Amino acid sequence: MKIISIQALRGPNVHSFNPYKLIHLRLDLSEENLLNADDLDLMLKNLPLIPEEEMALIIENQISEPTPQLDLLAKTAGRLALELQNKSGLHVHFLKILKTIYPGTYGVIFEYKEEEAGKAAAQASFDILQSLLNGQQLDLEAYIEKIENIKLANAISPGIKMILDAAASRGIPAQRLFGNEYFMLGYGKFQKTLYKSLNSHTNAVASRMASDRDSMMELLYEASIPFTRKAIASRELFIGFRVLILNHEFAKVIISDGTSTQQTPNESTVFRLERISHILNIPDLEIWMHGENLNDPNLQVADVNITPDLEFFSQDLPHKVRKSQAFISMDFSRRALLSEYPSFQSRVPMEKPRPPDSLPTSSNKQVHAPDLLPAMVCM
Repeated sequence: MKIISIQALRGPNVHSFNPYKLIHLRLDLSEENLLNADDLDLMLKNLPLIPEEEMALIIENQISEPTPQLDLLAKTAGRLALELQNKSGLHVHFLKILKTIYPGTYGVIFEYKEEEAGKAAAQASFDILQSLLNGQQLDLEAYIEKIENIKLANAISPGIKMILDAAASRGIPAQRLFGNEYFMLGYGKFQKTLYKSLNSHTNAVASRMASDRDSMMELLYEASIPFTRKAIASRELFIGFRVLILNHEFAKVIISDGTSTQQTPNESTVFRLERISHILNIPDLEIWMHGENLNDPNLQVADVNITPDLEFFSQDLPHKVRKSQAFISMDFSRRALLSEYPSFQSRVPMEKPRPPDSLPTSSNKQVHAPDLLPAMVCM
């Protein structure tokens, strides 16, 4: 008896549309093919199994070869995994047994409420059955206590629970991204990221993700984007590229020392860079890429800056700085980038400072233009 893999399914899948949060435990039972049916029934007699009338059971046979002992063993593993979760306070009932075309290989697919607790229940059911087959003593309470501890460690705050319950009542799927604070509501273009009581309609969630390196790297890992584990020790000694993304679109790339690069990103590279912006849900950002070849698919993300250094990217752009006592022009780096990338200009309103004769005045004191010059500087 061997475990091939334990996989968590987080959305509608080929096995079930609802419930869709399932653990797929793949077992190799080929070594137990010679088990005696009576001995197996005797061994499994005292196990805490969920009653059959309380669960939704589906059995799918991809081959017609009869193997009743292995069928019973796979079914017992699934019922045991469900009951361990129920005794830990996580009430589940769905079970599917998949008898694959490979002799002795089974898929035990059961429902979970908490992903880590579901995986622990899958491992616990395997360990318990393995102990029974080897004639060893069992400590079921230890497995139940372990699952309960996992449930408590992954418990969410009451505020988030109210939001998730409201989403569930409206048929909106929700899943945990990482930790106990980040969740995703919905799928595809309708998805929204939730951080505590904030949603992705505000920049606070994206800023929090990008400023938390562990959270950001977790997102990039889930999206299969290469990244460096260690933070940049010295930006002055960093070797690589700095990429500017504006409005989720590739804008410019410069070598980390500030010089222009002769390398032109291909379509695949542009797509990969823009995808980082969409994954983090940050329209404007600066990406530090570690490597020498810009179009290398294994080029690693070293860091992400949610406040791009626009002056750095505009060093080789023509600009004129006009300053006078009556009128303070916009910062030259921002003005240069706005003139080069019109799509960015539509997102950033350009407030024109009022002339001196229209400045607010007080009935008690005349306010002069020079006194307000620092407050008029547009960022």
